[in-house]
Amino acid sequence: MNTKYFALLACISVGVLPVTARGAEAFAQLDLPALPTSYEAAFDWQGFYASVFGQVGDTGQASSGLGGTIGYSWAAEQLILSGEVGMSRSGSGGVDLFLAARAGWLPTETLMLFALGDIGINSHEDGFAGVGAGAELALGANWSVRGQYEYRTDLSASDASHLATVGFAYRF
Repeated sequence: MNTKYFALLACISVGVLPVTARGAEAFAQLDLPALPTSYEAAFDWQGFYASVFGQVGDTGQASSGLGGTIGYSWAAEQLILSGEVGMSRSGSGGVDLFLAARAGWLPTETLMLFALGDIGINSHEDGFAGVGAGAELALGANWSVRGQYEYRTDLSASDASHLATVGFAYRF
């Protein structure tokens, strides 16, 4: 570095130091309100909810559909347990009725990561069971968006399918 620039930088630093010290003293004398020591949860995961979702599945051929659930969640610190009943209808006219259970964990107040399991029956009177995982993100006071993947197996045959859903939930 050129000695002229070094000398100029040293002079500026020495000149600013007293101003900075006086500024710190003035800031310390301000009457600021105390910072909060406890915070209200940003989103209440416990209680009844209803959801609607779109789904895409692969049972040897691609299919899509719409569905909905109603459920209840219990919250204990960062652990969320949910039970729900749901129905979905695929584009081919098939209807699924199912019971699902979810076990979730909150890495933040507004994000839940979860594992799920379900059992149900479809309109062909075939039973199925599934396991999967997903994430749910709070969007506001009562709304959230959820995405999940599920691996389902047909209980009366050796068929298996992959199912992806994305939807919105409203918590009452």
